Amino acid sequence: MGVSVDHGRIIFIHLAKTGGTSIERALTAKFPGRALPLEAVDGFPSFFNSLPEEARSGIRRPGHAPAWIVRSFLGPEQWAAAESFAVVRNPWDLAYSLYNFISRNPQHRRHAEVKGMTFNAFVERELAENGRCQWDLLSEQGELLVKHLLHFDRLVADFSALADRLG
Repeated sequence: MGVSVDHGRIIFIHLAKTGGTSIERALTAKFPGRALPLEAVDGFPSFFNSLPEEARSGIRRPGHAPAWIVRSFLGPEQWAAAESFAVVRNPWDLAYSLYNFISRNPQHRRHAEVKGMTFNAFVERELAENGRCQWDLLSEQGELLVKHLLHFDRLVADFSALADRLG
């Protein structure tokens, strides 16, 4: 789930398998009652679910909504006034993490299809069927929408620097 703090003053776009759950916990602990998961932002789940799945870049849950959907919901003025950020990860590390997560988690909706695949077959299938990358979820018409990109491989330092910058 992504998080909105203080009615959109800070917006976290949660890309899957990038440490987002830890960031969400940190934000909700630091700002109790003021940091809301996107699923709890009034009207956002309905807005998200009203979009066709293909228009949502294949994302099924509001908490992993692409930046352009959150921006569209909030409006360009509120989005521009907010401090928005996301965490990105080396694409191979991301694919391997996702592969392991799905293949080792019997509760995952794709477990049965992935558990017998090799990693190479998984990557080939993901590219053929999905084809989207982190950039696709954080940009619109070639423009990066979030103001701050943190990197998974240096997440502690990047998140600490962003927290200091945002107070």
